[in-house]
Amino acid sequence: MSLVDTALVGRLGAPQLASMGLSSVIFAFSNVLFSFLMVLTTPKIARAVAQNKLSQASKITAESLWVAACAGVVMTTILWFGCPYAVAALKTPPEVAKYAISYLRCRALASPAVLMLFVSVGTFRGFADTKTPLYAAVLSNLTNFGMDIFLMFGLGMGVAGAALATSISQYVSVGVLLYMLTRKGMLDLADLRRVPVFKDILPLLKTGFSLSVRSFSSIIVITMCSTMLAEMGAVTMAAHEILRQVWIFSIQAYGAFDIATQTLVATYIGKNKRPLAREVLMRILQIGTLTGCMMAVFLFATRSVLPVAFTKDSAVASLARYVMPVVALYMPMDAIASIMDGGLLGASDTNYVAVASLGTGVVAFAALLVARRMGTDLLGIWMALKLLTLGRVVTGSLRYASASSPFAPSRDHQDQDAMAQPQSQASSSNGRESENGSGKQASALQQHQTGQHEQHSSAANGHDHGNGNGNGKSKGQRRSSDVSRRVNEVSAGLASQMQDTTIPGDASGSAMGSAL
Repeated sequence: MSLVDTALVGRLGAPQLASMGLSSVIFAFSNVLFSFLMVLTTPKIARAVAQNKLSQASKITAESLWVAACAGVVMTTILWFGCPYAVAALKTPPEVAKYAISYLRCRALASPAVLMLFVSVGTFRGFADTKTPLYAAVLSNLTNFGMDIFLMFGLGMGVAGAALATSISQYVSVGVLLYMLTRKGMLDLADLRRVPVFKDILPLLKTGFSLSVRSFSSIIVITMCSTMLAEMGAVTMAAHEILRQVWIFSIQAYGAFDIATQTLVATYIGKNKRPLAREVLMRILQIGTLTGCMMAVFLFATRSVLPVAFTKDSAVASLARYVMPVVALYMPMDAIASIMDGGLLGASDTNYVAVASLGTGVVAFAALLVARRMGTDLLGIWMALKLLTLGRVVTGSLRYASASSPFAPSRDHQDQDAMAQPQSQASSSNGRESENGSGKQASALQQHQTGQHEQHSSAANGHDHGNGNGNGKSKGQRRSSDVSRRVNEVSAGLASQMQDTTIPGDASGSAMGSAL
């Protein structure tokens, strides 16, 4: 939806477009510290589902929604009253500041919706349900487009109308997702009505703190970037916003694989199938890298055409065209970084990700300081920002190759020991859980999942029987086929989930976004 807003606001003029870019970054900063809600919800739900603990999945979702709603109200209040100071602190030109404040206040109203979207989408991903968020995203984008036309031009609200349209569309999206969560039995309303006590949400907040440190390192870098852009004037800020939106839209082509990696890795580790988790990661890396290369070729080939679609200002279009090759060049790296993040977060290796992101942020910040002293232009800023992407690729690769990695073959024996436990224990545990309150929720979901699993098992068994007794496929080939099927299932439709909470340089890692 940000891409639509950018195209429409760009027709109003360079100051309006620059104000939208600046305000979007400030708004994203206010919410990115809570992006851990989605990052942590997805693997927790995936593991609970893998172990058939459906009531636990509902409780996790309900508690996270309470945290999201309360944090969202706080952020709305802070943004509404604090936005003039935030805009002034970035040394924003006066012709841009007046639009930025009105835009930011209208966007601030959506903070509760954005944070609750983090949780809702994370829950659906944990259940490997990619279609429902897709339908909600389509409805949200249609609402946004219609409200853009009505508010911006029908009521003459201009840039503030674009912000209000986006906020309304996000409430529509979260409303649809919450309704579907309860309808599909993924969320028990009894859990949602129960206000969680602090000790229940403390583990979530503790783990989230590590990921907030990770996000904060990116915030510092982007704050520095925004200050430098503001000093360069409205034309540079507008060109940067065009590049930012083109980048955000482009990464949706492979951003789905980040989410698929996180979901599948969490599921297979939850089922004590670490070798399959490794194979999933490598397979998606191959697909993502190829897709990233294709996006790089596309952006480079259309670098002269794309900027004109967003602005009538020749100076803005020319500057965006000049920097576009850097955005294109790093597309494969963006893909690898996103998938590496998804793998580590799916394995709950959050502490390493936080420390690595902090170190990478320090390097990128130092590069921006040097670039500022040298009097760099927009091209230099983007090259410095891209150190965040390069750092994520390097640190992710080092972690994957290390002996202490959650994907290390030396840890396979832990899974083998766990799988060797009597199956009767799992069966007995599931029976007790059902008796203790899963009710209709567990029954509906178990029936749904059993049907899916029987379909997959039937297909797999039929294939194996047809090739059996000496002519069948090897165990490795069957496992590879299973991985490919699961990757295709979870990846389908995820690429269309575009959320404007993704910002350049944001290392928060989410469905709705990856980092520069």
